[in-house]
Amino acid sequence: MSSSLWHWALGGFLVGSLVGSRFRGTASGVPGRPSHRGIALVGDSFAVGLGPQILQLAREDGVPFAWDGEVGTGVLSWVDSPRLVALLERKPRGLLVSLGGNDYQRNDGEAVIQAIDQFSHIVKQAGVKLLWVEPLSFNIEDKNGVKERWLQHTDFVNWYPSSQLDVPRSSDGIHPTGAGYQQWAAELWPWALDHAG
Repeated sequence: MSSSLWHWALGGFLVGSLVGSRFRGTASGVPGRPSHRGIALVGDSFAVGLGPQILQLAREDGVPFAWDGEVGTGVLSWVDSPRLVALLERKPRGLLVSLGGNDYQRNDGEAVIQAIDQFSHIVKQAGVKLLWVEPLSFNIEDKNGVKERWLQHTDFVNWYPSSQLDVPRSSDGIHPTGAGYQQWAAELWPWALDHAG
């Protein structure tokens, strides 16, 4: 059974329900604040951890924000997904893409590279700026050239170098702790607002 978490942030209230390992959320703009076309986030377990943190920051700034993440996914899981289409239909100014780490060691590297190309094309055709969030550093080699391909699609400018961050990690040595996700989001969010245009 697929499961999801939906959040709505309206007028300072946050409502949600939880079942399982797929997570989604939204925040609307705040009346009386300057309008912004918004930011969206899509991705893997890092997106699942960042989503609630950025949601709170977006609510504080009055910026529309929507996110969807699923643990263990890579670009092949999202490229033909109606969930990606749903985020793009919100017409965000920028789409933060937290994908890559789960694709570094896949045996179907050529399919991964083609999916990155297709994903990037879909986002750009929707009139949304692609903002790639590089995975945090961890001890796994990128044997498929995933980072290089994402960088090509961001013109080597619109990517956030998360591998340079030093954030507290959980016992797996890969994923941040709650405090680590807060720190990452606090550094990523202003960058996203600036680079989304």
